[in-house]
Amino acid sequence: MIISYKIDPSKAPYILENVARNDDELKDIVMRTVARSRTRDIFGELRTEEFYVSSRRDEKAQEAQVILNEILNEYGIVVERVLTRDYRFNPAYQQAIEDKKVADQLAEKNKSASKASLEEYLMKVEEAKGEVAKMTAKADGDYRQAKINADAYYAQQEKLAEAIRAEGRAEATAIEEMNKALSGSGGEVMVKLEIAKALQNKRIILLPTGGGGIDLRTLDVNALLGVSGVQKLSQ
Repeated sequence: MIISYKIDPSKAPYILENVARNDDELKDIVMRTVARSRTRDIFGELRTEEFYVSSRRDEKAQEAQVILNEILNEYGIVVERVLTRDYRFNPAYQQAIEDKKVADQLAEKNKSASKASLEEYLMKVEEAKGEVAKMTAKADGDYRQAKINADAYYAQQEKLAEAIRAEGRAEATAIEEMNKALSGSGGEVMVKLEIAKALQNKRIILLPTGGGGIDLRTLDVNALLGVSGVQKLSQ
C-alpha cells in the first residue's frame, strides 16, 4: 500500500511533545502500526477475485482513507491518499484463481442455459394450457349446442305428440258421438239415406216372390239362374 500523509502545522507542538520527536519516529511508531493493521482489515474484506476489479479496490482505498483519518487526525496527521501498489500472487494460486474464474463463467453459462430451458419449458406449459383450454372451450361449446338442438328437437316432438294425441281424442270423440247418433232413430234414417244414395241411377228389376215363382230371399244362385232362363224362354 502507498499512504500519502502530511502533518497538521497547527498540531506540530503537540506532536513533538506527545507523539514523536521527528518524522521517522512518527512514521515508524504511528503510521506503520496503525496503517498496516487497519488497511489490512479493510482490504481483507475483498475476495481474491475482487482485487482484479479496480472499482472495488478504489472503494476500499477511499474507505481506508476515511478510517485512518478518524484515527490519526487527533495525532496531528492528515492522510491524503491511500493507493494499492503492484501486486502478484503465487503462480499456482494465480492459476487456481484463473481456473476458478473459468469455472464461474462456465457455471454462469450453465445457469443461463438452465434458466433459458426453464423459461422455454414454462412457455410450452402455458401454450399447452392454452391449447387445453381452447379444446375444453370447444368441447363445452359443442356440448351446449348439441344440448340446445336436442332440447329443441324434444320440444318439437313433444308438441307433435301432443297434437297427435289431441287429434286422436277429437277423432275418438267424433266417432263416439256418431255412434251415439247412429244408435237412435237418426241412425236408421242415415242408413236409408245411404242406401238411397247407393241405389241412385241404378237399374232395378222387380221379381215376384211366393206363389208359383221362386223365392229369391233364399239367395239361391242356382234357382236364380233357373228363373232367369225360364223368363227368357217365355219371352
